[in-house]
Amino acid sequence: MDAKIEEKVLELANLVKNSEEYKNYLLCRELLKEDAQLYQKVNRFRMKNFLLQVEGNTESLYDEIGRLQSEFEPVRRDIRVSGFLQYEHSMCRTMQQIEEKLLGEIDFDVEFLEEDHD
Repeated sequence: MDAKIEEKVLELANLVKNSEEYKNYLLCRELLKEDAQLYQKVNRFRMKNFLLQVEGNTESLYDEIGRLQSEFEPVRRDIRVSGFLQYEHSMCRTMQQIEEKLLGEIDFDVEFLEEDHD
C-alpha cells in the first residue's frame, strides 16, 4: 500500500477510535464480557444473524430473522445486550458509510454485487 494512503487510513482509524460512538461500543462490549455466559449467547445470536444475512434465502429471510429474534428475545431484553447490539449496529453503519463514500469517490467497479445471479 502506498505510504500516504496508509497514513490516511491510520488517521481515519484514529478518528473512528476517538468517536463517542466507538467509545460507547467498547464500553458496552466490556460490560457484556463481564458475564462470559451471556457474552457467549450474544455471540451465538450474532453469528446466526450474520449467517442469515449472508447466506439466507431471500424469500424467507424476513421469517427466519423473526424466528431468530424470538429465539433470543430473552437474551436481547438484557440492557447490556441491547446496548451492545445498538452500538455494534451503529458502528457497522458507520463502516458501511465510510466504504460507500470511498467507493463513490473513486472509479471502482462493484456493479457485479448488485446484479441478480440466478
